[in-house]
Amino acid sequence: MLRIVLVMAALSLLGACNVVMTKTPLFTKADAAGGPKLRPGVWSEAPDSDCAVDEGKPLPDWPECANGFVVIDDGTFGGYSKQDGKRVWTTVSALLVGGEPMVFQIHATGDASPATVPDVYVYSGLAAAKLDAQGRIIATLSWPVQCGKPPPADAKTPDGGQRTGTLEPLPGMVMDADGSNCTTTSPAALRAAAKASRAWTVPGETSAAHWVRDGDK
Repeated sequence: MLRIVLVMAALSLLGACNVVMTKTPLFTKADAAGGPKLRPGVWSEAPDSDCAVDEGKPLPDWPECANGFVVIDDGTFGGYSKQDGKRVWTTVSALLVGGEPMVFQIHATGDASPATVPDVYVYSGLAAAKLDAQGRIIATLSWPVQCGKPPPADAKTPDGGQRTGTLEPLPGMVMDADGSNCTTTSPAALRAAAKASRAWTVPGETSAAHWVRDGDK
């Protein structure tokens, strides 16, 4: 599964397999300059299937299963996550880079997540589903950028365990030691992987989100 536009989205990515992670960013603000923008304000990601949410209520009153978040500005996103049993406000740095498809780069850090999560950049492809009158994006569909075609169900690791990473890495992708995830130094390779990955994404791995209102509540 994948939640793209939140600290929680980044953490879900880190819990997944066969996804691209880099220690340094592949894209900078210069790459995003002049490109498409998400409309600032409160957003709602598709809630869990059994989640009842009233989007008219202030964001702090939404249940955790609602997956609400705030686009604060072009590079900062915020939301409530559960840490040590408490619901706390956290922010994450992210960058939306134009192209076909657009690429969403999320900086996942230990400051906004459990200490066991490394400081890395994770990626998703993103398509605009709707624009407002000013051309800002107000509805999105996103999916994980994968290392290559997912492995068959019976694929095994050298020690006999379940293989989770691809057996066919895309050009420019380098698998990690256990073959679970991959990295790259090439923005072009990342873009190509984002395009290819959409066809491999199964139900439950895409993430739909929409703008709800201005403000941060």
